[in-house]
Amino acid sequence: MSNLGLIFSGIVGILGFLFFFWRRLKEDYTSTQIFSFAFIVLTFMLSGLFIGLGLYNFSHTNYFSSQGVWFWGAVIGTIVGFEIGYLKFKLRFFETLEATGISFIFFILTIFLGSSLKQINVKYLAVSLFLGFLIVLFYFLEARYKKFTWYKSGKIGFSGLMVLGIFFLMRSVVALIDPSMLSFIGKFDAIADSIAAFLFFLSIYNLSGL
Repeated sequence: MSNLGLIFSGIVGILGFLFFFWRRLKEDYTSTQIFSFAFIVLTFMLSGLFIGLGLYNFSHTNYFSSQGVWFWGAVIGTIVGFEIGYLKFKLRFFETLEATGISFIFFILTIFLGSSLKQINVKYLAVSLFLGFLIVLFYFLEARYKKFTWYKSGKIGFSGLMVLGIFFLMRSVVALIDPSMLSFIGKFDAIADSIAAFLFFLSIYNLSGL
């Protein structure tokens, strides 16, 4: 797969990001609100990703000599974009967080899938399959979470928080077992992923009304 193929997968990722974002929110908000919010998140996410790639390519220090910088650059950019969009449009927090989370996972999926096809990387392909599973799991939970007896409140947000929690939990596990399988920044990655997973699962507990 050529660099042109990677560019194509990136375009698919961006379009998919916008589609998943719109699909999750289309019943409650106007298209103008949805896409304006999505473009803000997307702009900061891509900016963070490219800054991370720049640090990876041009820095020779031990800290930045890891591909993990691009991932966390994208995560930080997404968080910043989400906060700006949330303050600007005042959409419901957890509903919009779900839209952002599932869109982000799809975008990351296209990056790993494109990379796996370019170099026939089995590990990246495995990550792509796992991310695809998370997307399927999101819609499975979305259709059933209100029937869970232990989730008493039935509030929106369960599906997105659960999927994001599993995503970061698995990253923390892999970071400890086989750091070469994903893009990591040493021990920092396992710690950061564990904290993120804990916060998402704690949010589910708080939403549940237990």
